[in-house]
Amino acid sequence: MTFVLRNHRRFLQPLRREEVKSLDGEFMFCLEISQAVDMSNITNKDVYEVYKDLRDDGIIWADAKTSNVGRLIYDNKIYFDGIDYVDKVGTGFLTDADYSLKAGSLVVVDNDQMYDVDEIDYITNTNYLPFEQRYQKEKHKTK
Repeated sequence: MTFVLRNHRRFLQPLRREEVKSLDGEFMFCLEISQAVDMSNITNKDVYEVYKDLRDDGIIWADAKTSNVGRLIYDNKIYFDGIDYVDKVGTGFLTDADYSLKAGSLVVVDNDQMYDVDEIDYITNTNYLPFEQRYQKEKHKTK
C-alpha cells in the first residue's frame, strides 16, 4: 500500500484523502472523497493508455485493471460548494494537483498501489506485468 506519493493528472482528484489505521498503527484502508466517474465500458486498451502515461512519468501502477479506471464526467478538479482548491496536505500527495484533464478523460480511481520506478523490486502485485511488458516492448521498438 502506497499512501504518500506524487500527485498525477491521471489520478481522480480527491476532496479529501486519508489513511485509516488501527489502534496499533497498522494500515487498514484509505478513505477518499471525490467526484463520481463513469466506470462503464472500460477496456484493457484504456487501462494501458493510463498505465503508459503514468509510466512515462516514472510511476508504476501495480494494480492496473479495468475496475480501477473511470472516465471523467466533469473536468478533473474539485466540485464542492465553496471549495475550489484542496492543498496537498489534505490528500497525502507530495505535490499539488494538476487539473488539466477534461471531462471524458481516463483516470485512476484507486491509486493506493503506485510506486516510483526505483521501487519496482518492492512490488508484490502482478496485475501490472502485462502492461509493463507491453510498455517495455514499445519502448525498445522506438529506440
